Amino acid sequence: RLLGDDHPETAAGYNNLALNLNAQGKYEAASPLFQKSLEIKERVLGEDHLETAVSYNNLALNLNSQGEYETAEPLYQKSLEIRERVLGTDHPDTAASYNNLALNLDSQGEYLKAAPLYERSLEIFERVLGAEHPHTAIGYNNLAGNLNGLKEFKMAFEYANKSIRILQKSLGQDHLLYGRFLSRRAEAECGLERREQAEETISKAVTCLRELVAENHRWLRDALEIERTVMGNN
Repeated sequence: RLLGDDHPETAAGYNNLALNLNAQGKYEAASPLFQKSLEIKERVLGEDHLETAVSYNNLALNLNSQGEYETAEPLYQKSLEIRERVLGTDHPDTAASYNNLALNLDSQGEYLKAAPLYERSLEIFERVLGAEHPHTAIGYNNLAGNLNGLKEFKMAFEYANKSIRILQKSLGQDHLLYGRFLSRRAEAECGLERREQAEETISKAVTCLRELVAENHRWLRDALEIERTVMGNN
């Protein structure tokens, strides 16, 4: 009411409400708010503004969570292009965009195309933020997921373990990322035919995520799918 519909702060309000809904797993309700925020930023700030890049990225994440991978991909690419141009190729935010585009490609089964993007993202995180930073842990974990998709289970297990060790030092075990990282390790253990270990690991992952996210959260859905695979192989 005070700032009007075309003010950047109004766009931020739409974005923050959408992020809240996303965190609750209410992806469809969040989607039009992300779109509204993006429309305002494009009109007021321009298509090459960093805040506009954030909105492209957030809408893409929302679409990814709904399984709309092909629709999300050009939004991730647009966000990446802006960040490369404005921030450069060695900035952590640019690394995050490499990572997010790779996740999208993974979701479409494009593991070979995703791999160099994950590697680039991890290299930046490790060099710029340090080996013990949570973003570096995320980089290792996401590369582990990619390697699982490529059936490279031994390396995936090593990277998943490394991500867990970093996370335990930085954020602890009472964080939803801990559940996510355990899911990756369980998937690798299943691929290595370490059935008992996989069963124990995925049980911990599901318990952790159930305490911290909504039942329809994408990470919990993924963990439950891995649990079904693990139990089905026993």
